[in-house]
Amino acid sequence: MKKGRLDLTVPFFISRDMIEAIILFIRILFFLSLLSLIMGFIRPVYVLWFMDRCNRLMVLKLYGTLSLVFFVLYTTLEQLT
Repeated sequence: MKKGRLDLTVPFFISRDMIEAIILFIRILFFLSLLSLIMGFIRPVYVLWFMDRCNRLMVLKLYGTLSLVFFVLYTTLEQLT
Protein backbone atom coordinates (compact mmCIF):
# COMPACT_ATOMS: atom_id res chain seq x y z
CA MET A 1 0.00 0.00 0.00
CA LYS A 2 1.34 3.42 -0.92
CA LYS A 3 1.79 5.98 1.78
CA GLY A 4 -1.09 8.44 2.02
CA ARG A 5 -3.64 6.30 0.18
CA LEU A 6 -6.63 4.67 1.75
CA ASP A 7 -6.92 0.91 1.59
CA LEU A 8 -10.37 0.70 0.01
CA THR A 9 -11.26 -2.50 -1.75
CA VAL A 10 -13.87 -2.81 -4.45
CA PRO A 11 -16.51 -5.51 -3.95
CA PHE A 12 -16.10 -8.60 -6.10
CA PHE A 13 -19.33 -8.09 -8.05
CA ILE A 14 -18.22 -4.72 -9.48
CA SER A 15 -15.93 -5.16 -12.44
CA ARG A 16 -13.15 -2.78 -13.41
CA ASP A 17 -15.02 -1.87 -16.60
CA MET A 18 -18.07 -0.87 -14.58
CA ILE A 19 -15.98 1.37 -12.34
CA GLU A 20 -14.39 3.01 -15.38
CA ALA A 21 -17.86 3.63 -16.86
CA ILE A 22 -19.03 5.21 -13.59
CA ILE A 23 -15.91 7.40 -13.49
CA LEU A 24 -16.55 8.52 -17.09
CA PHE A 25 -20.20 9.28 -16.29
CA ILE A 26 -19.25 11.34 -13.23
CA ARG A 27 -16.59 13.19 -15.25
CA ILE A 28 -19.21 14.08 -17.88
CA LEU A 29 -21.61 15.28 -15.18
CA PHE A 30 -18.83 17.38 -13.66
CA PHE A 31 -18.07 19.10 -16.96
CA LEU A 32 -21.79 19.65 -17.67
CA SER A 33 -22.32 21.25 -14.28
CA LEU A 34 -19.20 23.38 -14.79
CA LEU A 35 -20.51 24.47 -18.19
CA SER A 36 -23.88 25.29 -16.64
CA LEU A 37 -22.11 27.31 -13.95
CA ILE A 38 -20.30 29.38 -16.58
CA MET A 39 -23.46 29.84 -18.65
CA GLY A 40 -25.37 30.82 -15.52
CA PHE A 41 -22.87 33.54 -14.70
CA ILE A 42 -23.40 34.99 -18.16
CA ARG A 43 -27.19 34.63 -18.26
CA PRO A 44 -28.87 32.97 -15.23
CA VAL A 45 -32.17 32.39 -17.04
CA TYR A 46 -30.52 29.82 -19.34
CA VAL A 47 -29.78 27.40 -16.52
CA LEU A 48 -32.40 28.34 -13.91
CA TRP A 49 -35.40 28.32 -16.22
CA PHE A 50 -37.35 26.14 -13.75
CA MET A 51 -37.15 28.63 -10.84
CA ASP A 52 -39.27 31.71 -10.16
CA ARG A 53 -36.30 33.97 -9.43
CA CYS A 54 -33.04 33.67 -11.32
CA ASN A 55 -29.86 35.32 -10.09
CA ARG A 56 -26.16 34.54 -10.08
CA LEU A 57 -26.07 33.60 -6.40
CA MET A 58 -28.60 30.83 -7.01
CA VAL A 59 -26.53 29.63 -9.97
CA LEU A 60 -23.45 29.50 -7.76
CA LYS A 61 -25.29 27.63 -5.01
CA LEU A 62 -26.84 25.01 -7.28
CA TYR A 63 -24.25 24.38 -9.97
CA GLY A 64 -21.24 25.21 -7.82
CA THR A 65 -22.33 22.62 -5.28
CA LEU A 66 -22.97 20.06 -8.02
CA SER A 67 -19.57 20.74 -9.58
CA LEU A 68 -17.84 20.34 -6.24
CA VAL A 69 -19.68 17.09 -5.41
CA PHE A 70 -18.94 15.55 -8.81
CA PHE A 71 -15.28 16.60 -8.59
CA VAL A 72 -14.88 15.00 -5.15
CA LEU A 73 -16.61 11.82 -6.37
CA TYR A 74 -14.40 11.72 -9.46
CA THR A 75 -11.16 12.12 -7.53
CA THR A 76 -12.23 9.57 -4.90
CA LEU A 77 -13.19 6.95 -7.46
CA GLU A 78 -10.10 7.65 -9.51
CA GLN A 79 -7.96 6.77 -6.48
CA LEU A 80 -9.76 3.43 -6.13
CA THR A 81 -8.61 2.22 -9.52
